[in-house]
Amino acid sequence: MDPLQRPARKLLRQCLALQPANRVTIVAHESQAETANAIWQVAKKTAVNSVLVSYRARRARDFTMPPGVTNCLTCSDIAVVLTPVFLEECLFDPARQHGARVAILQYSTPRQFIRALANDLVAVSNKSQKLADILSIGKCMQLASPSGTNTRVDITKTRGIAHAALARNPGEITSLPAGEASILMDGNIEGRVILDRLAGGKKKLAQPATLKLDAGEVAQIRGQGEIEILRKEIRKFGRPGRKIYELGIGTNDKVTFGKSAQEDEKVSGAVHLSFGQGPGGRGASDRPRIKGIVTQPTVSIDGRVIVDQGEIVI
Repeated sequence: MDPLQRPARKLLRQCLALQPANRVTIVAHESQAETANAIWQVAKKTAVNSVLVSYRARRARDFTMPPGVTNCLTCSDIAVVLTPVFLEECLFDPARQHGARVAILQYSTPRQFIRALANDLVAVSNKSQKLADILSIGKCMQLASPSGTNTRVDITKTRGIAHAALARNPGEITSLPAGEASILMDGNIEGRVILDRLAGGKKKLAQPATLKLDAGEVAQIRGQGEIEILRKEIRKFGRPGRKIYELGIGTNDKVTFGKSAQEDEKVSGAVHLSFGQGPGGRGASDRPRIKGIVTQPTVSIDGRVIVDQGEIVI
């Protein structure tokens, strides 16, 4: 049996609640053809009205979806999108407004696809939602780590967002691998953060990066060697590159560090900070957002510990 068949079935049946009457559209850049075809082969066995749409780059390193491809998703009940670039979820708002259930797989190799569907999707979704609810009702977050992180975040006016694995109802969307609870920042983080890893890196940083945060921006970076790469990446974005726009807590216990940037930020109990061009920017980019990882963190909300040295304890 094709090793991609089992995760494809799990994606369509458990994650997206595929039914025989559903109209299914699978859209994939040509570089994602192997995984896309496996999903289509499973889809058409259940839903006769299943379509596979492949597109190619118009120019070198231009991986964005043509408008016509995006528009065809509005006629779908289920849309599966496989892309080698970062895509803002807002691109799929028209399809969601028409009731489509959307699953996005970004930068996904066949092996990553298998790993993305290896976990208990219901358990990960429930844990993500529970953490998001705590973030929504909390007022003050304290973030610490053995490497020296000591940060305070005012979350009084923030809303927790559950990055769940399930999109079973009209208009719902998921990005796989799933497993995260996050908040969007608005200048409400102060203190010192020690980054142990950068999302997408094969190994821990040889020397942790020390970030001094002031009014939600990176005011200073300390460190040598690999840290200079981080400085250069931030400069590419200009002033917005210094803004912390998201803080997330991973909830997926089936992914590990060093495989991909998408998996790094979902590792259970790890905290990541996102900076660079924030949501609502250019829509699609072949330059991923910068995400720094704090390993073995302790996270407290209003004095209640919810993550204890990298272990979720709710």
